[in-house]
Amino acid sequence: MSSAVRELEELYKLLEELRQRIRAVEAVSREVAEALALIVRLQEGVLSILKRILGKLDEHSQKLNTLVRDVSDLKVRVGRLEERMDRIEKDMKALKEDVNALKKDVSVLKEGVSALKKDVNTLKRDVSELKRDVSVLKKDMRDVKVTLSRIAGELEEEARDAVPYMLERTIGMRVELEKLAVEGIVEVNLYGVADDLCVLGEVRTRIGPSVIKKLCRSLLTLYEERRDLLRDRVVLVAYGLDVLDIMRDLIGGCGIGILTPRGIVFKPRVMRLKEAVETCRRVLERLK
Repeated sequence: MSSAVRELEELYKLLEELRQRIRAVEAVSREVAEALALIVRLQEGVLSILKRILGKLDEHSQKLNTLVRDVSDLKVRVGRLEERMDRIEKDMKALKEDVNALKKDVSVLKEGVSALKKDVNTLKRDVSELKRDVSVLKKDMRDVKVTLSRIAGELEEEARDAVPYMLERTIGMRVELEKLAVEGIVEVNLYGVADDLCVLGEVRTRIGPSVIKKLCRSLLTLYEERRDLLRDRVVLVAYGLDVLDIMRDLIGGCGIGILTPRGIVFKPRVMRLKEAVETCRRVLERLK
């Protein structure tokens, strides 16, 4: 009996020890569970941190790629800038050479300016003398103009006296002449009518193509604008102190008379009005 009790006591002891051990195991299990929970939270925190780090790394990677591209572009720009600098250096070198050449030219120019100043002073003296000569010449020209005007007026008066006598000897009719001026239409130095005959003439110191042109144009103008001043028959004459030699080839034999104080150069011919008009047109065409 006593042995059974002892065994039972030992069993109780073992049971109590087992309970203690179970309680110890349970306590350890709780600590392990808490540790595992901490480990899980730690993993979650680490994963969150890793995600944020990866996001930042991706952002920085993009910025780094952009920076790499910018650096590449910058290298290209620097290369171009270096090329431009090389060209600028070459241009500066050429510019220096040009400046040196310009300095030489300026030196030569200074010498030329010095010589030019001397020439200008000489020219001023010459101009001063020329002004005096021009002043004298202007006075002489005024005197010449007055003389020519007087001669022209006297020549017209002479023509009005001499031409009627010359016409009387050549065509057998005497026609008194005067100046004709139709305002805004025509003006001729010599004009006169007698019965069915009309005389038109120009007076100049020297008779050339321009005088004959004016005479022909005057007739054509009167024919178009004032035919009442004309007659069925027409005589055209030019009176002057001298006649250009070329007039013999230009109007010789056309019927227009050229008269001088020394006599008749070309004998005038009495023409029908239409014939005179056609003659003037042919002469103007020839004298173009």
